[in-house]
Amino acid sequence: AWLHFSLSYHYRYIGFLEESEREIETALSIDPQNPRFRSSIVTYMFLGKYDEIIESFNLDSESPFTLNYLGEVSFRNGNNEQALEYFEKVLRIKEEIGEFYFASSLVEFIEGNIEKAAEFNLKRELENPADSEIWYEIARVYGLFEMKKDCYRALKKSINMGYVSYPAMQRDSFLDSVRDDQGIQDLLKQAQMMHEELKEKLLTAY
Repeated sequence: AWLHFSLSYHYRYIGFLEESEREIETALSIDPQNPRFRSSIVTYMFLGKYDEIIESFNLDSESPFTLNYLGEVSFRNGNNEQALEYFEKVLRIKEEIGEFYFASSLVEFIEGNIEKAAEFNLKRELENPADSEIWYEIARVYGLFEMKKDCYRALKKSINMGYVSYPAMQRDSFLDSVRDDQGIQDLLKQAQMMHEELKEKLLTAY
């Protein structure tokens, strides 16, 4: 199960989303309740499976990580009330930093406080996370806020650290308001090129 989950995890980072889904489903068929497989929610989200996630995703469902993604999926699905319920659960969890900042950003955005929302996302950025996918998360939140320069900065960091999930970037509605920026277009082309190179080298037959 761990081998299949690990492969799913790596596939997600380089943009093989359908392959990532197949591998996590294999992992879950072997070990269906393993809470450590919770990050599979990211694959399902970028495949647009919002209803399925809300109805059935239950891995580590009280952790701030899962609650935040359930909140984001609800928000992407147009249910702000449900999204706020998930995010507010995160805000009540003590001794949480990064996930607290993410939840706070989205809560403030939903409530119309863009400046304060951006302050929380900047605080998360200044934590200087080691995970390239978190840098993409920071970038797409800036994109949601229509903050092109900030989105560019975080997106560049994410790609340079190895997150090249171009299909996720291409489909991500959070980036729609910043796609006309030339710098962001250049970064997306860079991610696409790296993704395509990896696809030629690594993709196995299913």
